[in-house]
Parts: sequence; C-alpha cells; structure tokens
Amino acid sequence: MNFVKIDRFAPSSKTCGKCGYIYKGLKLSERSWTCPKCGTHHERDFNAACNIKEFGLKALPAERGKVKPADCPTVDDRPCVLKSRGRKKQEKRGGTGISEAAKSLA
Repeated sequence: MNFVKIDRFAPSSKTCGKCGYIYKGLKLSERSWTCPKCGTHHERDFNAACNIKEFGLKALPAERGKVKPADCPTVDDRPCVLKSRGRKKQEKRGGTGISEAAKSLA
C-alpha cells in the first residue's frame, strides 16, 4: 500500500467534486452547499473525502506501474465495535449502503 500526502491547505471542502469550482466563501459552520457554477449539492465532509482521494490520485506519478489506489470501505462496510461482557466484539454493519449521490461519484 502507498501513502500519498496532500497539501494540508488543499481546498478539499470548498472544491466542487463535479466541476472543480472553488467556493471561497464557504464557512466552517456550513455543513452543506450548492455549487453556484453547476448546481450540484454537496455534503461538506463527503465532498471533502472524495476530493482528498482525487487530489491524492493526481499526485501519483503518471506511470504508476504496480501502484494502485487502495479500496476504502464504505460507511456500512466499517466494523461496528460492540461491548459484550467486558470484551470487544466486531460486527459488520448492515443497511442499504451509501447514498445514490455517493455512488455516482465512485
């Protein structure tokens, strides 16, 4: 597995994941926003995560060879830690998975 570090000041929350518009006026208190250029609605944290992945992939060399992005678990694929009689037990979460909007970005 490879580790790619992106610039800590990269505008991951402020960049539209669809058209690339950078919304410079986005406040930290705003948890969602709509791109004024293409009209796409974004949930701040999910949009930032998608952008961070893209920024990292763009930072990789053009000739990757055997380098490939690691598969990241979706929200429902993460283990849920349950406490049972003082022991920790992991259980896979169920549910329908990520939203349709999230699937379209994948």
